Amino acid sequence: MFDRAQAGWETVVVLSDVAGSAPLRILGATVLELEGPLSVPVHHTWPDLLVVAPGLYAHDSRVRRGVQDCLQGDRLTVITWDQPLPAELEDRFSHVSYPLSDAAHAFKTRAVAATSTPPAAVESLERFRVSARCAPFGAHESTGLHRNS
Repeated sequence: MFDRAQAGWETVVVLSDVAGSAPLRILGATVLELEGPLSVPVHHTWPDLLVVAPGLYAHDSRVRRGVQDCLQGDRLTVITWDQPLPAELEDRFSHVSYPLSDAAHAFKTRAVAATSTPPAAVESLERFRVSARCAPFGAHESTGLHRNS
């Protein structure tokens, strides 16, 4: 997230609860409350990339419907954490990794320290699941994502 924000990408994170969002702001994200975007019937702009937490997808039917619409319409690339996905998504996502820059590693370490969770080591390689639209990476070559073997 930090690398993309520093590269000029608009990085917006939508959360069901924005309390405790300081770590995301440290990484350069703009944080919005979920109800705002979900309350608008028509969106005039679309991102190229959407990151969705698997738990939010599983527990909020509005998010689930929106993600499914995006995947069916091939509107954008969807990324989620490298965790098991619901059965209807499992075969639509590939495993990828992203090597953090030194600056991103430093900022992520600071962001993790700002959370209320016990301190954890920050790995230099992040792992994600990416929707099939990203294969081959095409326009997203500059994201630095690498397909895992």
